[in-house]
Amino acid sequence: MERVDKFTEEEYEKIKSYVRENEIPRNYLMVVLGYNLPRRISHLLELKVKDVRKDNGEVKSGIFKEGWADTIPIDDRSNKALQWYFNKVDARQSDWLFTSTTHDQNINRSWVWKLVKRWANEVGLEGHYGTDSLRKHEVIHGGTGTSDYYSIDINTFDDLESERSAYALGLFATDGTIHVEDNELEFRVTDRELAENFRSCLKSDKDLHIDYRTGQRPLYRYSTCQIDIIKGIEQYVPRRSKDWNEVSSMIKDSPTVNHFVRGVIDGDGHVGRGKENGHYNVIITGKYGVLNDLKDIIVEGCGVERIDVRKKFVSDKAFGGKETYDLYIVGRDQVQLLYDWIYDDAQYYLTRKKKAMENIVVGDTNTSEYMDKLWSE
Repeated sequence: MERVDKFTEEEYEKIKSYVRENEIPRNYLMVVLGYNLPRRISHLLELKVKDVRKDNGEVKSGIFKEGWADTIPIDDRSNKALQWYFNKVDARQSDWLFTSTTHDQNINRSWVWKLVKRWANEVGLEGHYGTDSLRKHEVIHGGTGTSDYYSIDINTFDDLESERSAYALGLFATDGTIHVEDNELEFRVTDRELAENFRSCLKSDKDLHIDYRTGQRPLYRYSTCQIDIIKGIEQYVPRRSKDWNEVSSMIKDSPTVNHFVRGVIDGDGHVGRGKENGHYNVIITGKYGVLNDLKDIIVEGCGVERIDVRKKFVSDKAFGGKETYDLYIVGRDQVQLLYDWIYDDAQYYLTRKKKAMENIVVGDTNTSEYMDKLWSE
């Protein structure tokens, strides 16, 4: 993995002061936005003035470009730098934000790389510096043969002490794969919110890849070749979700196991109503060993009693065509016990499943219609 040294907050302040006093306004703006906005430099270089400033001259609250997965907020530091810049420069809405001084085009990444190295040298810093030195977060090379740089928390799976680590692991266990030959982790789902959640848990700004399929829902894919992330996940679950046969003791004993269970439910769970008896239930599909372990975890975690593992009548190709089972939690009161446990202090979740469980818990008058729709999806 190719790495660069990141500027500390103190080093950033030195660079920022130097550039403000000795360089053109464009370069000062680049330092501030590059350090404070969660985007790669190559993305920021694509911006035009209209992307950050309204027609009335006000700085926007967020930035969105076509092809970006989401809108990024403009923080206070960046807002002040933009206001300062527009007071110094007579910029048109159609101009590049980081325009060249010699021609009417935006500057490129290699030019920024030269600037950053020169600035580091001017303030007396020793190390390996480049464009990604401006980034607050750990920045890695996207993989062999690519110049795709992005930020990611390489320590995400060092342990399961945080909600985001446990929840992301639950998602990966149901819908993730590690391709050994390419040294690549891939998380691929048809629900965009799930893919966004997985990416957010890794504190990554790498764009999702969207696979459009004729006559089918698109697939949203997040991938990384970051070796620390891959090794971290391999501590807990197999490289392929279809090979997941049991829940490891490291997961069972973690203080955040409720968030892990929520991740599994968001990935392979169903919230609905039984077609025959009309009981409300939560169902998780998987292999017997995994579901039996999850049953014990849930019983111990929240005291659910009406819970059982039953064999499915048909094999599921998602599990390699092998015998698959369903874990049933039946009854409104039982669903409430589960709901209170898995959503305790939750920040990451699949909105539609949380809403479905809430409808069951509160006995919403629209629950029946909502569940019938959800069941058919």
